[in-house]
Amino acid sequence: MRDFMKSIRMAAPKLRVILMTDLHQPHVVREAIRTGASAIIERTADAREIHAAVSAVAQGSRYIAPTVAVQLAEALTLMDLTNRETEVLALLSQGECNKNIARGLGVTVGTAKSHVRAIMNKLGARSRTEAVHKAYRLGMVCLDH
Repeated sequence: MRDFMKSIRMAAPKLRVILMTDLHQPHVVREAIRTGASAIIERTADAREIHAAVSAVAQGSRYIAPTVAVQLAEALTLMDLTNRETEVLALLSQGECNKNIARGLGVTVGTAKSHVRAIMNKLGARSRTEAVHKAYRLGMVCLDH
């Protein structure tokens, strides 16, 4: 995404980009906005929504599809993980147990357990699996390992 947007910016600095996506991951939306997308709509958008996006961009505004905006807002409320919790979450997403998390981060098992509990609380998850699932859905982890 970053390289694509950079190449567009170099070729046509004043070009306004409307991104059509079927990726429902807030980190993709944030990256697209950071790198210069003026609007983001779903690939399945109807003519009315496409018109709304084009009109907004033509007037110099930004446009984010309502469904995308809801997901982005939900993700923003849950993005208060500390750097260490983010590291633990990455290891959780790889299926690591508390002992391996502790070993990998150079902390005690008790500390690893505390981080896992904090992650679960912040994500509103009842299990480690649910925490990873929610984090994936919100674009906080990538599961293509």
